[in-house]
Amino acid sequence: MRATSPNAPSLAARLLMGLCALLLLELGARGLERLLPTVETMRDVTEVRVFEPVPGDPAWVRTAPDLRLRLDRATWVYPDQRFARAKPPGTVRVALLGGSNVFRLHAFQDRLQAAVAAALGDGRAVEVLNGGGNAQGSRGVLHVGRELLAFEPDVLVLYTGHNEQAEATVLRMLTPGPLVHVAVARLLTRAWTAALSGRRQAATAKALADVEAAAPRPGTVAPSRRALPPLPPADLPTTLPEQVQRYRDNLTTIVDEAQAAGVRVVIATVATNLRRPLLLDPDSPFPERIEAAYRAGRLDEGMALAEEALASTTQRLQSGPLEDAVLRGLAASRGATLADVAEAVRAAEPHGVPGETLFTDRCHLTPEGYALWVDVVAPAVASALVP
Repeated sequence: MRATSPNAPSLAARLLMGLCALLLLELGARGLERLLPTVETMRDVTEVRVFEPVPGDPAWVRTAPDLRLRLDRATWVYPDQRFARAKPPGTVRVALLGGSNVFRLHAFQDRLQAAVAAALGDGRAVEVLNGGGNAQGSRGVLHVGRELLAFEPDVLVLYTGHNEQAEATVLRMLTPGPLVHVAVARLLTRAWTAALSGRRQAATAKALADVEAAAPRPGTVAPSRRALPPLPPADLPTTLPEQVQRYRDNLTTIVDEAQAAGVRVVIATVATNLRRPLLLDPDSPFPERIEAAYRAGRLDEGMALAEEALASTTQRLQSGPLEDAVLRGLAASRGATLADVAEAVRAAEPHGVPGETLFTDRCHLTPEGYALWVDVVAPAVASALVP
């Protein structure tokens, strides 16, 4: 038997030394957090304000700097904007709400303003406020929509439906865990997240830059914190009926609040890729059946199968017929103006299959697709403003 050295520390002493070492690590980590700016790769946007007064000039509003697109975060970020808190006289102010498709429409802002002004034909200037956030679903739309209602919009345009599953997934990831208050754990999580997400975030930034570079510019350009009611707890839906109901509830709420404030509402149907839908269930039989139908030239069958697949699972990152029914039903029940973007995209495709030429992936449009979006929505906005 090995003899124990009389000078060896006891078990209690070793435990105490270990605790002291952990305490020193924690204190050191907290010190580092004071020296290093916090890098948040994801955040529940409903906990913060997207638009804030410009420092030193409260008559103007800007996008909060930490919610602009950066390479260290690609989730729930918004276009870099600056606009007057009070709507300029003689100006029609249009607020857009949605996810990354609406975010990318910021590159087409001049085109949209000019198109709405031309459709109105009464000489009024048009100003667009973009509330589109990457990965933003209906919960974020409700929150940001309430912010935008404080800035006197004349029309609120809704284009949302792709991100219900993505938003719920991110919110689950953001649910505080037992180590959320431990600085060492926070630093390790930040480092790990940065290592994993850098390439994806860089790709997102490049894709947005490519869209902006390709955006056509029209010849005419329009001139240029109140307390919010709290959102309900993020009791996240886990089944498809729950997810669709939450989507309906959130959109109904923002439409009702807008109309109560005298703001006209345009609801745009959401175009989705039926040629190459992205289904995340590896055991789903639909992808092979969909592809086989298209290859055989049975286009109607392929589209029907794609819609059936999208209507039967939450394992997708794009809109489908269930969301489409909500949008059309809400427009009808609330007397909102319907802009049928989905049908326009279908009609513009060579063989009537959304996804043949006007999508870059499951849900994002090409520059030609965004130009078509503007051509459909602009006259709908003008129509909504007619008494």
